[in-house]
Amino acid sequence: MRRIRLSAAVVASALALAACDGGSTGPGSSTGSLSFHFAGSSAGDFSASGDLPRAGTTPAVQFVAAVRDSSGEEPIVALVGFQPTVGGRGHLVEFDMQDLRGERTLSLAESCYDQATLAGCAIALIGLNYDLSTSQSVAGEESYLSDAGTVHITNATATRLQGTFSGHATELELAHEITLTQGQFDVPFVPLGALGLNRLPAAGRISLSRLRR
Repeated sequence: MRRIRLSAAVVASALALAACDGGSTGPGSSTGSLSFHFAGSSAGDFSASGDLPRAGTTPAVQFVAAVRDSSGEEPIVALVGFQPTVGGRGHLVEFDMQDLRGERTLSLAESCYDQATLAGCAIALIGLNYDLSTSQSVAGEESYLSDAGTVHITNATATRLQGTFSGHATELELAHEITLTQGQFDVPFVPLGALGLNRLPAAGRISLSRLRR
């Protein structure tokens, strides 16, 4: 079974762009927050806030950003957050969902991975102890995919994404499990270009059943 690795490329692109452009993400610079508690095979609290990385920073910089990608057949929203831990590592979180406005409740169920679209669904990807200095998996990393729970979008506008969530996620290689509670986010949208991307990678569109073979 191949190991799942989350969208470290997204964060790496943001860091590289910040280092090249004088340290500003331009209009729409992110100042938001994302937090939750996780328990089970691993336990702790995730809490990240602040702007995208600036020039001269390292991967050990916490930030949260939400972006929209309408370049494909299915307009997608991604919420990405990074919380540094120790030794240049950190926890990386990404939520993928269809673009939306207003209030909505989305499922984190395992069946979401096998749908043709993300209609009515969200996918959470949680990377614990990630080393963002490499694109390869390294010892000590854990990559969890959501397979139960809900995301309640309390308000989605052209400029901001707010909501709460709770659920369950599984690390497929190690068969570890965690529960997610007390999840909440309040994040402005930034342009895709602020992450150094023209479009989002399809990080979450992986069939759990296929990976378990």
